[in-house]
Amino acid sequence: MGTGGGGMKAQSLQDQLKQQQMKQVKSAKYPPFSENEVFTLQKKFKILDKNSRQSIKIEEFKELLEIRMHFFRERIYTLIEEDMKKRKTETMDFATFMQYLTVFHPLADVESKKDYMFKIYDLDQDGKITKEDLTEVFKILFMKSQTSAIQKKSMRPQIFQTNFMNKDYVEKLGKDIMNIVDDDKSNSIELDEFVKMFTDTDLKFRMNIVF
Repeated sequence: MGTGGGGMKAQSLQDQLKQQQMKQVKSAKYPPFSENEVFTLQKKFKILDKNSRQSIKIEEFKELLEIRMHFFRERIYTLIEEDMKKRKTETMDFATFMQYLTVFHPLADVESKKDYMFKIYDLDQDGKITKEDLTEVFKILFMKSQTSAIQKKSMRPQIFQTNFMNKDYVEKLGKDIMNIVDDDKSNSIELDEFVKMFTDTDLKFRMNIVF
């Protein structure tokens, strides 16, 4: 993906944000968050923890505005729910809450961001992305978001202002991306092929959240 003028501006803003955050006092317990960010998130966690249990359920986590406004929110929720099932728990404490948010911090390791993006598209978590994975994820990201925006009667993003995000278009999109990115023609996309789809600016735009 090209950056262009808008990409250069986004890169500049991201760099400024990174420099500001690097100057803040870092939390020894929850790196790479700063002490101020941890304090802010502790307050937000308490608001989500309506019953003062010192833990929250996934339904309460979904009320966190920073994730609720995220383009990948549906897949983020699913990945967290799957992890909680593996842990055999229905709740998360503050430490786990911070663990789930760490990958979105602007100072988090870039490789961890790439891995997480890959998981977002690897629907069945088998270490490869198929055309079926792409198609189903696009349906979740585009079509569900479009339906939600219409139901809420809110201002829709520009991408939804025309009615081209239908089932046929999404399936064609998945097929086209597979043809372009699947270098070894294995009918699946591995991590090394997947990361070529994104510039560093693209990755930061999609995976960085200011807390």
